[in-house]
Amino acid sequence: LDTLDIKYNKNRIEVKNATELPDICILSLETPRCWHWSLYFKGTFYDPEHGVLSDFPTSNRKYYWEIIK
Repeated sequence: LDTLDIKYNKNRIEVKNATELPDICILSLETPRCWHWSLYFKGTFYDPEHGVLSDFPTSNRKYYWEIIK
């Protein structure tokens, strides 16, 4: 994000429920197989392992960084 000059809140925030997420953010998720990154945008999760979803993929821990528009 820094390299591409994308502005974001540099504080990593733990999240339990999708209703806590801002409109757009980068997610770090601990899934059963590994930690990986996803994108959340206005109610939709774009996940490289699980595809396009309406809720978090199964994950033990979830964090996000809010993208600033």
